[in-house]
Amino acid sequence: MLLIGLSWLIPAEAQNKRRADSVRVTIELNNSLNNQAPVDSVIVIFDRYNLTGAGTVKNIFYPVNNRVIIDNVPEGKFYITVICLGIYKDSFTEVSYVYEKRRNKNAFCFRLKNAEEFDPSAVSIPAEKINPPYFVILRNRLQR
Repeated sequence: MLLIGLSWLIPAEAQNKRRADSVRVTIELNNSLNNQAPVDSVIVIFDRYNLTGAGTVKNIFYPVNNRVIIDNVPEGKFYITVICLGIYKDSFTEVSYVYEKRRNKNAFCFRLKNAEEFDPSAVSIPAEKINPPYFVILRNRLQR
């Protein structure tokens, strides 16, 4: 009978739900200005905001459908840096929180700029006047 009266002291299983120590982060690269062309690769860096963990996540990722999914990112406030490699030379920096019950499910979207194609006919090299006596190699011979 003594155990029946103390049953309220035993916590229920639902109240002891453990919080995850790491979460999944999704980074989407919106490349609509370039007809959703695929991005080759990106460098993603998560630096802790309070400067206790520099480069908590620092890796090169290869996006699938212009989306990078990173597992096991610890919770906290981060400087998030994304650097595109290859044709698209964009870089993005954002300060944001990463935690389990975030409303947008830790999804970050970055919009890439319009990429310009290389046109050899549009390149202009300015004319340069060459004066041989001022070359370092020739200067010593001429002064003797």
